[in-house]
Amino acid sequence: AGKVYVWTVTKPEVRIQGDVAWITYVNEGSVKDASGTKNVTWLESAFLRKEAQNWRIEFFHSTRVP
Repeated sequence: AGKVYVWTVTKPEVRIQGDVAWITYVNEGSVKDASGTKNVTWLESAFLRKEAQNWRIEFFHSTRVP
């Protein structure tokens, strides 16, 4: 719809213990359209569990940073 999205994952932190893992990171980006460019940032985290050699996301959270 004429919008351009740009995202960059920064400050990743990963912890793995056996068959579970936690990750946190900052998702920094921008949305550009006819009215201009707006910078946006989210703090995101996920909890993963390994099942049959595959990592599955069990929980994901994203919070917009003002």
